[in-house]
Amino acid sequence: MAKMAEKVPIRVARILLPELRSIVKEEVAGEVKKVEEKLSGEITALRTDIKKIEDTLSTKVDSLEKRLDLVKRVAVLEAKVKELEAKQARSS
Repeated sequence: MAKMAEKVPIRVARILLPELRSIVKEEVAGEVKKVEEKLSGEITALRTDIKKIEDTLSTKVDSLEKRLDLVKRVAVLEAKVKELEAKQARSS
């Protein structure tokens, strides 16, 4: 009888373990899917935010480039004015 009692848990385990593994596997797969969906949403949101930042920076860089061009042109004009003033001062 004692030997039979020892074998019962083994037999029960052989029957129950595959079913338990299947249940656990399904539960874990469901949780993994939820996490993947959440991460996918977060990644999409981050990409959207990064795109907005890139667009903003691009606009600001374009604006700065235009200003730099104007600054260069003003500097050239100032140099020409000084040159003309110097010529005028010499001829007077």
